[in-house]
Amino acid sequence: MKVFGVVWLGSLLSLLAMQFAGFAVGLSTYQRTASVSLYGLMLFATTAPLLIAAPIVGAIADRWNRGRVLALGRAAAAVALLVPALFARQGAASTGLLIACLAIASAFQSGEFAILSAIAAQLFDKHRLPRVNGLLPLGLAISQVVAPPTASFLAGRLSTATVLLSAVIATSAGAVSIAVIRVPAHHVEAKQTPTGLLTYMLSGWQFVRSSPGLLWLLVVVAAVHFTLGILEVLVTPWTLAVGDTDTLGAVLTAAGIGMMAGSAGVLLLGTPKKRAWTIMLIVIAQALVLVSSVTRPSALLIGTAAFAILLSFPILASCFETTWQLRVPSELQGRVFALRNALTSGALPVAQIVAGPLSALAAAVLGSQGSLSSSLRVLLGAGPGRGAALVFLVNGGALLVVCLIALIAPHVRRLDAEAAL
Repeated sequence: MKVFGVVWLGSLLSLLAMQFAGFAVGLSTYQRTASVSLYGLMLFATTAPLLIAAPIVGAIADRWNRGRVLALGRAAAAVALLVPALFARQGAASTGLLIACLAIASAFQSGEFAILSAIAAQLFDKHRLPRVNGLLPLGLAISQVVAPPTASFLAGRLSTATVLLSAVIATSAGAVSIAVIRVPAHHVEAKQTPTGLLTYMLSGWQFVRSSPGLLWLLVVVAAVHFTLGILEVLVTPWTLAVGDTDTLGAVLTAAGIGMMAGSAGVLLLGTPKKRAWTIMLIVIAQALVLVSSVTRPSALLIGTAAFAILLSFPILASCFETTWQLRVPSELQGRVFALRNALTSGALPVAQIVAGPLSALAAAVLGSQGSLSSSLRVLLGAGPGRGAALVFLVNGGALLVVCLIALIAPHVRRLDAEAAL
């Protein structure tokens, strides 16, 4: 546990550093330029490279010691952040340089969660894995709760150079932490023929494609990530339509507390043994909570829904992670987990891009004439924030349909029995 604890703490430091740097520099850029597009591009630079680079880093981690890959990735990310920090001290850091360096740093750290999950599977048996997996969403929850408000508070008080140097120090500490411990080598495929990296990466997808049960779970969890992306964007106009900025702060705090409480529960109690069924039941409950929260304008309903959805997410995430760890051979875990994370997390930026247009379209539908629009206005009401409410109603219904379709697939229902063998 000591080795994994050090690896996890280093990952938390690196994650906090990237979240802090991306949010603070993006906010500073927006305050300086008043450009929403540049602000969005700055935040996009810290997430998009994960989708492209993660499968590459995962494949590399299957060929070499995973601890060393993590350490080198963090060290390279620190160097990528140091370059604009030095330019910023001279007042010569252009927006293009900041975006490019943030993207490069993010790419070097793209395999963090996949490699961390593979290391956990190496170090712990199937009875301890569910609790250990509770640390993964806990790190994400801490970064999401701590980084944005801290960055918002310090953005106007610290220079861009100081913000970046702070991120360099935290990322470097993460690299050093794993460099001073020994992560055991994992089993490597006995028959290794000389192949290119692309072929090596594609073998991860071939494994996923040959496992219909895991593939269906991936689709369901990607749908959950899409829902979270929609929620992340539209919760602000949805809440401000019925309250003020203090109300919004309370809703976001409730969501963060819910995710941390769920992670703590997994660490203390573990997860049910019927993990695939647990995932499906949680997703059904999340869909129903989301649908029921939009029936009338209420900050209490919004806050309760955000709390409940994120409270259950760590349980879902731990069940999902453990199921894959027990099914995927050790020598394939780096590339398979990285590809899986890219596909599920890829739903987030897609949702963030389409959330605004979908909300505008929904508002137009509610404002139009016709029997359908009239029925929707009776159900949801009219006015500010109701477009977002309609998006959540449709999203919750779609999430429920995806989950029910997955339950029909016999491969999903057999996952728990196969994992117990």
